[in-house]
Amino acid sequence: MWLNRRRHSAPDGETSAVADRLSVLFADDSPGDRQQYGDLIRADPRLELTIVDHPDEVQRAVEVGPVAVAVLDYDFSYWGAVSMTGLDLAQSLRQRSKKLGLILLTRYPSTHLIHEFMEAASGAGRGFLSKGEDDKNNLCAHIHHVAMGGVVVSAAWRERYENFQKFIKFKSPRLHVLKLLKQGYEYRSIVKLLKDQGIVDIEPGQRTVTEWVSEMADKLEILEKDEYDNGKDRTRVLIDLYDEAEVDPYYLVKKGR
Repeated sequence: MWLNRRRHSAPDGETSAVADRLSVLFADDSPGDRQQYGDLIRADPRLELTIVDHPDEVQRAVEVGPVAVAVLDYDFSYWGAVSMTGLDLAQSLRQRSKKLGLILLTRYPSTHLIHEFMEAASGAGRGFLSKGEDDKNNLCAHIHHVAMGGVVVSAAWRERYENFQKFIKFKSPRLHVLKLLKQGYEYRSIVKLLKDQGIVDIEPGQRTVTEWVSEMADKLEILEKDEYDNGKDRTRVLIDLYDEAEVDPYYLVKKGR
């Protein structure tokens, strides 16, 4: 952890030594967000802030250092066709340092983006936050937590991301079945669509597809129908969880799954 020693004026006007402060780098292309988030971070006397507005400046600031936590906006489109997103930066910075804490900040969260960032920033403290009021108000606490090696996910997205992590353990064809069930297709139609859409090489039988659904429900420990007050059957519960997790089956295809 990088800490800087600074001296500040005491309340009575005398100069006194204070505890070491945590070096924070904040990168955002929006002047308004730089102002708002900068004011929040400066209000914490335990944090020392550096603000930049371009991806290239992030790299330079980390080179000059020291930086304990880098808080990165995801979208730098204010600058036009910049070469890097906040996700790209996080990956580059993690390759440079296995100790640097990384936080990705965005107005447009998704479970896929959370997953990509958590993988790119793995190995040290990391956090994924949305530009919402709850995350904004708790930003300094999140920075301290990440600096200590902790992992943070936006409270509004935590449950969805946990569900996402469960579903990506399944193979792509099984998730395609859930996607088609969600769209209202019946099993006999799904069997044909899996082959026609090139999702599988050999058309599975209807029994095989229903077994896939049952196996997924078992692995997620989804109870039988009579265990639910709302009367939903376990397939409906499984589909609802899949929908909430926002898993795109084609994402797993790209990942070779």
